[in-house]
Amino acid sequence: MKLSDWGEIELINVIKQILIDSGAQGALPDVITGIGDDASILHQPPGDILITTDQAIENVHFLIDRIPAFNLGWRTMAINISDIAAMAGTPKYAVIALSCPPETPIDWIADLYRGIGAICHEAGVAIVGGDVSKSTQHTIAVTMIGESIESGGQKQQTLQRNTGQVGDKILVTGTLGGAAAGRSLLFDEEEVDLGSDLIQLFLNPPSRVDAAHLLIESGIRTGMDISDGLLIDTERLTQASDLSARIFVEQVPLNPKIKHHFPHTGMDLALNGGEDYELLFTARSDLISIIETKINCPVTVVGELINKTEKRILLIGANDQELEISNMGWTHF
Repeated sequence: MKLSDWGEIELINVIKQILIDSGAQGALPDVITGIGDDASILHQPPGDILITTDQAIENVHFLIDRIPAFNLGWRTMAINISDIAAMAGTPKYAVIALSCPPETPIDWIADLYRGIGAICHEAGVAIVGGDVSKSTQHTIAVTMIGESIESGGQKQQTLQRNTGQVGDKILVTGTLGGAAAGRSLLFDEEEVDLGSDLIQLFLNPPSRVDAAHLLIESGIRTGMDISDGLLIDTERLTQASDLSARIFVEQVPLNPKIKHHFPHTGMDLALNGGEDYELLFTARSDLISIIETKINCPVTVVGELINKTEKRILLIGANDQELEISNMGWTHF
């Protein structure tokens, strides 16, 4: 059965039921009205609100014949959850705008929303509204709302990009490059194993919400997530803080499974591939041991913030030698 066989009203009713069944629709006590009205009504106590938006566009962000609909739904929401986590917020609500060709199978849409519902249920996010529209290609646009957390008796603590200080060490969670390697395998190889570890890293980005909260509790205030690549995202952080950075290549935690598939380009994937959705943050040296004892994932020092120079990013190799940067990660234009 195709979307054109149903129409908008029936589609919305089915989507709503899927999200109810998954526990992701109006599941929070502060959702007064959710899907089905002109707007959602949310009861929000005093505090800072975090809002982010992101979209997944067919043939730009995904190939519909390569990513199962369930995984696409999960991944699309995971990216938005990561944006809230990048500022140490707690994701709470989301609205989703879906555009599809009329010939889209209903089963594909149902699987998409099952993936959305599954990750939202796991993350405690309520889907409180959205929109559906006809288009020539598939597009999923998500707006997510989160709230700041309380730390040390003080509310409204967040990670931001503009609070870095000279001498801060630059750290990352997890390993880098694996998701970009998985993306290349998924899109470029003729035969694809969806269960491979690298492809799963691309399809199911890690959740670092708890890790970001622990950073706040440890006194960290500068951070973001790595979506477009370590180098370009570090550059964004240095621009916001009006500083420069030294990144030490030999300290970058390269995912060990990359070498089998990409023996010569693995480090480039780690530096510029993006898609990692790990946390990138800065810390004073005396806080690093505290972080390591609290945080629930590996952390690695990969560089340091320095006074602003002509270059925002200095890539340092063996023997403290500066390396040429030929690529600075993903940009849309």
